[in-house]
Amino acid sequence: MLSSSSQSKIKALADKYHRPGLLEDVMNELARGTSISFEHEDIGVVVLKPVTQDGRLGMLVWVVIGFCKNAIATHLALFEKMARDSHMKFIEFHTPRRGFARFIKQFNFKQTRPSDGFFVFTKEV
Repeated sequence: MLSSSSQSKIKALADKYHRPGLLEDVMNELARGTSISFEHEDIGVVVLKPVTQDGRLGMLVWVVIGFCKNAIATHLALFEKMARDSHMKFIEFHTPRRGFARFIKQFNFKQTRPSDGFFVFTKEV
C-alpha cells in the first residue's frame, strides 16, 4: 500500500489535473491486487497497472510523481525491464502536459490516441 505521504501527493496531483477520483481509484486497484505501487527515494512514487490493447498485454505507468530531474531518461530502462520481465509488449502513459509530445519522441514513444483530454504515449518493448 501507499504511505500517507504518497497518498497526499497523489491527491495533490489529482486536484491539479481535475481528476477527483484518482486516489480512490488507485487505492481500490491496489487493494484488489490489479495494480502495483512502489516508493523509492531516487525515483518517487510509481503506480503501474497492466492493460490490454488489441489482445496484447502492456504496462500502464498510471501515476508517477518523480523526485528527480530527468526522471524519464534516468529510469526508463527500469520500466522497460519490468515490462519485458512481465512479458508485456508495450509501455503506455497518459498526460495532460502538451510539451511531452516533442520531448518524448527521443525515447521512441509514439503518440497514439487521445483519452479524456489526455495525450497517450506508447512504446513497444
